[in-house]
Amino acid sequence: MMVLKIGIAVFILVFLTFFYFVYKGEREEKRGKNPLVTAFFVSFVFGLIISLLVVIISFLFFGSVNVLDGFLHLDITQKQIFSLIIGYLLFNFFLENLFMAAVRHIVGTNRLIELIGAIVIRF
Repeated sequence: MMVLKIGIAVFILVFLTFFYFVYKGEREEKRGKNPLVTAFFVSFVFGLIISLLVVIISFLFFGSVNVLDGFLHLDITQKQIFSLIIGYLLFNFFLENLFMAAVRHIVGTNRLIELIGAIVIRF
């Protein structure tokens, strides 16, 4: 149920964001006869694709944590699993990029050192 709520929230957020920008662009260019229908269709398709990807990733995380919980007999609630997923995604998309930018700034643009830094940060 938690994954469904995440998917719906992501879909609404992505749909509204895409709709705003696509409608604004279509209205300014005046290419089509009805920019509202075009903006709705494009926003719906992209929102659906992105939300499906987020739901699949969430299912993978929930499944792997539930299997781990079953093997090790941990007492992990759904709220803790959700917090773990959000924390991992934040690290993966934001903090890891900040760490890599710091490594590039300190070391320079040496590809070997960047590769070693990426391996150390990810593992």
